[in-house]
Amino acid sequence: MAGKDEQLKWLDQEKRPLSEALQETLQAVAQLRERVKTLKEQRAKDSHNSYLPPSFDCFGQRTKRLRQPSGKK
Repeated sequence: MAGKDEQLKWLDQEKRPLSEALQETLQAVAQLRERVKTLKEQRAKDSHNSYLPPSFDCFGQRTKRLRQPSGKK
């Protein structure tokens, strides 16, 4: 019986650091998910739905010009 008790004690000692590392990893993942959510919300904002001027809009999200070129040049 002493052998099993020693094995259980050893396994408990080995499990503790792994459990702590797992908790730290899960906490980091939760923080990163929150950061991604925040960045996605920021990326979705442009001059139409925030206080930012049009010059701060992302290059890929430009609005279509309503005026047609006159062709005088």
